[in-house]
Amino acid sequence: MKCVVCGSELAENAVLCPKCGSVVRREDVVRQQAAGRQLSKKEFYDLPGMKSLRNNIKSCAVVLYLCAGITVVMGILEWSQNSALADGLAMQIITSVPPSFFSSIVSVIIGFLIRFDRIIAAALLVGLGVWVQLGKSRVASLLVLIYGSYSMIMGSLNAGRLQGWWIPVIGGFAVFYTFKFNKLWGQYRRSGTLPEGALGEK
Repeated sequence: MKCVVCGSELAENAVLCPKCGSVVRREDVVRQQAAGRQLSKKEFYDLPGMKSLRNNIKSCAVVLYLCAGITVVMGILEWSQNSALADGLAMQIITSVPPSFFSSIVSVIIGFLIRFDRIIAAALLVGLGVWVQLGKSRVASLLVLIYGSYSMIMGSLNAGRLQGWWIPVIGGFAVFYTFKFNKLWGQYRRSGTLPEGALGEK
C-alpha cells in the first residue's frame, strides 16, 4: 500500500502518511487492492456501489423467510387434516400388502412426510434463503425458481386456481440479481478493474 500523494509505503491500516501527512482514504486503499486483485468476494460485495445489489438480494431472502413463516402457520392450521390423511394412507398400506418390516417403514415415512410436509417446505425455503443471502448463490436462486414453479403448478392444479406464485417470482428476481453480482465479480477477477461506480462515486 502506497500513499497516493507522495508514493511512500504505508503500514497496514494506516490513517495518515508518515512522510507527507496526507489522510489515507478508504477509496484509495480499495483502488490499490483492486488493482492487485486482492479484494475478496465479501470485500467486493461490501463496496458502496454494490449497495443496490446487496439490498435486492437481501430482500429476496427476506421474502423467502416470510413465505417459510406463512407455510409453518398453514401447516399448523392443517395439522388435524394431514394427520387424518396420513393415518388413512398408512392403514391402506398395511391392509393392502402382507405385513412386513418394509411395509411398516414405508407407512411411517409416508405418514411423516404428509404430517410435516409444510414444515419440511418451510425449512427448505429458509435454507435456500440463507444460501441466497450469504452465498449470493446462483444455484440456490435457480433451486428457488424451480421449486417455486413446481409448487405453484401442483398447488394450482389441486386447488383449481392460481396460487403460490410469489415463490417463483422471488426466485426469478434472485436469479437475476445473483447472476448480475457474480458476473461483475467474475469480470473483476479477470481484469482487476472495479465496475463503474463500485466505490460509490458520482
